[in-house]
Amino acid sequence: MSLDRPRLEELLAGSSRSGASSLHLHAGLQPWMRLKGAVVPLSDEEIPTAVLLDGLARELLFADQREQVAAGHSVDLLYTSQEGERFRTTVTRGVAGLGIVFTAVPERSPACDGLGLPGVLTELVGLRRRGLLLMTGFVGSGRRSTLATLVEEIVRQRSAHVVHIERQVSNVYRPQNALVHHREVGVHVASIAAGVRDAAVQGVDVLAVGELETLADVRSVLDATERGMLVLATCEARSVPSALQQLTELAPPLEQALLRERLADALIGAVGQCLLRRRHGDGRVPVFEVLVRNLEAAEQIRLAKFQRLREIMAEGQGLGMCTIDGSLRDLLLRHQITVEEACLHAENPDRIVGVVRSGG
Repeated sequence: MSLDRPRLEELLAGSSRSGASSLHLHAGLQPWMRLKGAVVPLSDEEIPTAVLLDGLARELLFADQREQVAAGHSVDLLYTSQEGERFRTTVTRGVAGLGIVFTAVPERSPACDGLGLPGVLTELVGLRRRGLLLMTGFVGSGRRSTLATLVEEIVRQRSAHVVHIERQVSNVYRPQNALVHHREVGVHVASIAAGVRDAAVQGVDVLAVGELETLADVRSVLDATERGMLVLATCEARSVPSALQQLTELAPPLEQALLRERLADALIGAVGQCLLRRRHGDGRVPVFEVLVRNLEAAEQIRLAKFQRLREIMAEGQGLGMCTIDGSLRDLLLRHQITVEEACLHAENPDRIVGVVRSGG
């Protein structure tokens, strides 16, 4: 098979027509795409060789990016097709050769109602003028879509200066009531932390951060909240308690207590999420757990008792909080997901099965 730019355009166009969320090209394997949450092979397509993928990468990457891939690092970029569709693109090197994944980026973020976001999240970003709202989940959980949707809501509602810092710019907002700037790491700013510091100097009102990965990232975001900014940030983790624990453990042991203190003061809320296969019909169903900061939650963060946050979320429904198991139970009772799908994501699968047997 040929794998030049025209052939890539054909593959991406076919992937989009099929409704796939991503296209996967790996040396020595048939092309695959993610469709309705499942990864399926394109059995009619020829297998790309390592040489063909190397040639395609040379067309997509700059010289310094090719050097990073050769050194064993992954490289992310934004690819825009001839049809104007945007794809978040990741290039990595494996045992057999290169792998390139193209993930479709929606032209616009869905409305909060359309995404099914808990209403308390829009209330928090609408009412608060400073603090940290954290979104977490694994790759493919939809946390970036949640971030983009909340930023879109802020842009629509508030007269503010908004800056979105990403490792690859994938979300573009139409300026409505807010002034919006995008910053891409490696292009406009040297790092997430450097971009946050620059935004603080400019007197930005709202800051969106694509991913917190280093201690410098976390410290810079906390600095920004202490200077009066509202910060929306994402973090890759299994759950809200895990995310908060991971962020504090980025610091050396002797500094973790101070970082927990700052995090407890800055946090206004946190949401964990994942996407589940819908029981009937197309698409996937989002499921959420939500923590809203109160005095008890802040105290448990200071004491490093992160697992206690699950009890606080279970007891705080009146404040808009919920647990992942509680959200799964609601989806089961509405017949939107299967028991098997719920058990894959539950903290306590036995309790989920018990709910079904008892009829709720």
